[in-house]
Amino acid sequence: MVTTVFAFGNAYGDSYTNEVVTAFTNLIEFLRGARTLMFVQGKYSEHAEIDTSLMYCYVRLDKLEELDSFLQLTNAIGSGVVPMKGDILMIGDRAYAEQRYVAAKMLF
Repeated sequence: MVTTVFAFGNAYGDSYTNEVVTAFTNLIEFLRGARTLMFVQGKYSEHAEIDTSLMYCYVRLDKLEELDSFLQLTNAIGSGVVPMKGDILMIGDRAYAEQRYVAAKMLF
C-alpha cells in the first residue's frame, strides 16, 4: 500500500495538482476508515502500513496539524485510542527528499 501511495504521488504530483489533492484527501478518509475497521476487528498489529500511508498523505498535503496530532498517538497505549504504528523514519526521509522540510523536522 505504501509503495502504491508513493508511486501515485510521484506520477501525478506535478502535472495534476487539483486531482492529486482530491485523490489524497479521499485516500486519507479511506485510510482512517480502514484503520478504525481493523482495530474493531482486532487486527491491531496489522495496521502499520496503513499508518505509514496515512502519515505520507498528511505530509503530501501539508496537513501539519493533523500530522502532529497523529504523531502524538505513538505513545497512546492504554488511553482509549489506537496507537500509531507507522514507520516514522521512512516518511521523514521521504519528506526530506521531497523538500518538505517542516514535515521532515516534525518526523525526526
